[in-house]
Amino acid sequence: MRVRETIVHLFETQLARSLFALAVLVVVAIAGYMLIEGWSLLDAAYMTVVTFTTVGYEEVHPLSSTGRVFTMFLMVAGVGVMLYILTSVMHLIVAQEVLRNLVRRRRMRARMAKLNGHFIVCGFGRVGRAVALTLQEQSA
Repeated sequence: MRVRETIVHLFETQLARSLFALAVLVVVAIAGYMLIEGWSLLDAAYMTVVTFTTVGYEEVHPLSSTGRVFTMFLMVAGVGVMLYILTSVMHLIVAQEVLRNLVRRRRMRARMAKLNGHFIVCGFGRVGRAVALTLQEQSA
């Protein structure tokens, strides 16, 4: 199925891009805290995780004005990347569902095309029953 392979490839590419963006953002965040605030690697990594997960714990150390601006940038960028990852996953789910429906319809149309001399009676009330009996009598 070429369509399915294309959808999966596009998803993998989009997901790889978004995960790469997240990794770059984490590296930039850790390096930024180390440079701007002079923190250790562990403190910078901890603050990065706290910021990206929106946990809201207190800062490891008090932030300077530059550090606060940097943290605000990270909050917005982190939420943006996380939303991009979420939309990538949702896109795959929706695309696979659409593909499944297309395959079902094609199979149903192929089965219907093979049918010969059949009638479909919708409803089996008084009129539907009479129509079905008439059709059955005519075919016998």
